[in-house]
Amino acid sequence: ITIATNGTILNDRARRMMERCNVHVNISIDSLIPERYAEIRVNGDLSEVLANFQEYRAYCHADGRNLAVMVNPMRMNWDEMADFVWFTSEHQVFLWFNTIRYPEHLALHNLSRDELTHIHDTLAAKELPTPAKGPEGDPCRGNIEVFERFVHTQVATWRDEAGDRP
Repeated sequence: ITIATNGTILNDRARRMMERCNVHVNISIDSLIPERYAEIRVNGDLSEVLANFQEYRAYCHADGRNLAVMVNPMRMNWDEMADFVWFTSEHQVFLWFNTIRYPEHLALHNLSRDELTHIHDTLAAKELPTPAKGPEGDPCRGNIEVFERFVHTQVATWRDEAGDRP
């Protein structure tokens, strides 16, 4: 069973399900900056989510289950995407970027060519972690691949398709 959660609540009911089932977890975290997180997840508390993340992480790592951090790259947080590579790699969990289309005023795909060029070039210049050798480095290698695909395929395609859009 894979559970997707925003991570705000980890209660006894969820813990009982985790005890009874083989649960893999996808947790959505859209910013590592507390104020920005609270803006995106209206009044959300990043410290609570990170505490729950640690509990999910311990649970998943204890029995070889997958834990993935799902991120929604948007106009207000795109600059953090490399930070998520570092965060997930440090915690030996997987990273995934969702594609936000709506609401359009938060999406990246419909920005101007110049704005998308700036996002692409800024992210492409970010330093990324060096994976450990062997299987221990697999999550980091995978996270780098997810980031590179987002920057060099997704953002680059949007930029190239933007034409002269203002």
